[in-house]
Amino acid sequence: SVKNLPLGVGPKSSMLGCIIVGMVGSLGYVWADELSSPQMVLWARFIQGLWTGGQQTIEQSYLSAAVSSEERTEYTATLSTFAVLGFVTGPSF
Repeated sequence: SVKNLPLGVGPKSSMLGCIIVGMVGSLGYVWADELSSPQMVLWARFIQGLWTGGQQTIEQSYLSAAVSSEERTEYTATLSTFAVLGFVTGPSF
């Protein structure tokens, strides 16, 4: 079963927090364009990186708790494959 993190925060709350951080990073890109600020682009990218790293960590921990140990390798490999494909093909669209 999926348990709460030490501060009593579960995976759903953590994922929602990561989504909010991602939205802030995306708004940073909009502000960077409006302000014509290359520094803002770097900060927005940093915030987006926090979102991506947090999201992947939460997904992996949830997967390890929700899937049996016999199937864990298969599901982890599939999740990682699609994450890498997203990083590679996402910017091209």
